[in-house]
Amino acid sequence: MAKTEDLPMDKIGEWHLNKLCEYVVMGYYDEAYELVKNDSEKEFMDKFAQLYQHIDDREVVLSMYNFMLHSIFQEELAWKHFMIADFLIYNPSALVINDGVYVIALDHMRQALKLDNNNIIYLEGVLSFEGVPGVELSDEEAEKIRSKIKRIKSNG
Repeated sequence: MAKTEDLPMDKIGEWHLNKLCEYVVMGYYDEAYELVKNDSEKEFMDKFAQLYQHIDDREVVLSMYNFMLHSIFQEELAWKHFMIADFLIYNPSALVINDGVYVIALDHMRQALKLDNNNIIYLEGVLSFEGVPGVELSDEEAEKIRSKIKRIKSNG
């Protein structure tokens, strides 16, 4: 197998992404994490968006979810919880994880908000679960979030 230093610069990104996919699918989460641990939030999310946009295999979906959890165990950051929630909500294949996928996604969104409690995206993310069957988001919690969003936006 080629090493990255043997590849032309335009092929390093492709090699890196392919290697990351291989490690995740095979369950080599420590090795996969080594490939992304120094990535910025945007780089990390972009790579995973590329990987999961065409996933339709149950085992691969479970591997992706498990890797994302592994990443949180390595370094818990709000955006990682947001990324998991996004993955669970917008990737139709994620429904194979279990029936309560939206409940799990809301839990991750709430954890993102707990870690970064003034983030409008996370606040609105929690609100997006309002009215979803089987998901517990009380009127009181929703109203508190709406008030907080309004307060944050008015403070500029």
